[in-house]
Amino acid sequence: MPTILVIEDESSIRLDIEQFLQFEDFEVFTAENGKRGLELALQHIPDLIVCDIMMPQLDGYGVLDGVRQNHTTQNIPFIFLTAKGDHDSQRKGMGTGADDYLIKPFNFTELLSTIKARLQRQQTLLADVARQMDELSLLRRIDKELSFRLNPDWIIELMMDWALRRTGAHIAIMGTIDQDEPFLELRYIYGDWQDKTPKKGDRWALEGIIGSVARSEKPVHIDDIEQTPDVKPIHPEMHSLLGVPLATSERRLGVILLESRKIQAFKDEDVAFLQQGANRAAMALEQSYLFQVLIQQYQQEQDLRATFGRFVSQEVAEKIRTGEINSAGVNTVVSVLFCDIRGFTALSESLAPQEVLEILNEFLPLVVDAAREHSGMVNKFGGDSTLLIFGAPTPLEENGYHALRAALQIRTRLEDLNKTKFGKRDFSIKVGIGINTGEVVAGVVGTKDRQEYTVIGDSVNLSARIQALNKDYPHYDILISDHTYTALAQRKSAFEFVDLGSMSIRGKTQAVKVWGVVDVAKPV
Repeated sequence: MPTILVIEDESSIRLDIEQFLQFEDFEVFTAENGKRGLELALQHIPDLIVCDIMMPQLDGYGVLDGVRQNHTTQNIPFIFLTAKGDHDSQRKGMGTGADDYLIKPFNFTELLSTIKARLQRQQTLLADVARQMDELSLLRRIDKELSFRLNPDWIIELMMDWALRRTGAHIAIMGTIDQDEPFLELRYIYGDWQDKTPKKGDRWALEGIIGSVARSEKPVHIDDIEQTPDVKPIHPEMHSLLGVPLATSERRLGVILLESRKIQAFKDEDVAFLQQGANRAAMALEQSYLFQVLIQQYQQEQDLRATFGRFVSQEVAEKIRTGEINSAGVNTVVSVLFCDIRGFTALSESLAPQEVLEILNEFLPLVVDAAREHSGMVNKFGGDSTLLIFGAPTPLEENGYHALRAALQIRTRLEDLNKTKFGKRDFSIKVGIGINTGEVVAGVVGTKDRQEYTVIGDSVNLSARIQALNKDYPHYDILISDHTYTALAQRKSAFEFVDLGSMSIRGKTQAVKVWGVVDVAKPV
């Protein structure tokens, strides 16, 4: 039973209104002045207020102002009932926030009609606000779930059920688009399909209205399908439809489609709501997709780590995992390049540890890039030294030539680095590089818990010994063995060398001939 507060200082009028409204099944409170009326309004929160203007203690304008300033009563319909019938008074009354203005003497039928109209409007407004709050609550709930749920099916189910309750649609489907083939895989189905009911997992071609919605950048809303001959509904008995694409800025994810037997079944607010829900469903789908990608990547990494330990080269790890590399080891001819920063110990003593780390992080990428760009593999990092292999695990023709080209690239780019970044710090770094070509055993070594791919043999040791000779020949930053020089064959003419003669190498019974690399003789 709606409650009405009547504020009127004339007792006879107040009594007549009270009896009349009670006869019409309203619950009525009355007040004999404005002050008492405002107190009752704040105490009982009526559904509607009928108020005189000229009253003792507090006039009607004061009552209205008090009602509107309180957040619990500010939206109550307010009707002025007064003898002040002049235009200025009416204008003032409506201007202060009243909903209606009736003039005494009044007609009870007119009063009743005004009250019912205002209550009906208020009920419509409250219902609309309640609906909006309910929808907002749903969207907030979905947003909250999105923060920790990675299964989008829950959000799809919730959102589609809500859309059906709101719109009263007779047919509804939601599907996701297969990224490899042009199909829509159904994930939600509702409606009486008679003997042709689709099933979850069915795949539909992206044709007709399904294809149109999938390719659209905004909702597709048709009030009367019969007036749109180029559109066919997914169910032949439907007369209006609403389709919303599920998409991100990068890709199409799916389609939501609602159909109704009614004409003009879907309102503009239905379109807006479904679009908001679709945006959230798209977020859930994208999160799920990215999560699955991460899971796959993580699992692959764990498999590699569990089987082979921590590898410097992902390429090598992948080859071992797939069985392309024989873990027992194979004999092969490679070129081994050792690279070391000259005077690194003294440099470390003169700089703070953080500065030393920054230098290494600037320098080592040059070495890694040189290996990658010339078909080599970074096999080991050892502080300021690096071991590169050319010719394993993947065989490489002219591996000595590729190793030498990588060494020259390190030299050139280090010169640039010294001029730009290191030059600003008033120091520069120099490297010594040694290259040797010969036969090694390439394979996996280590324990069950930690394994790595490497090359073993005298040829590896010789390249390290040649690199150490840079200290004795400070004018040459790249030294190669005679084995590498011979392996260059016709490629030798592309470079300029200096014969440094044969010299004794620690661990070698015979002298080894060494060449200093001056520069590139001509374009290669």
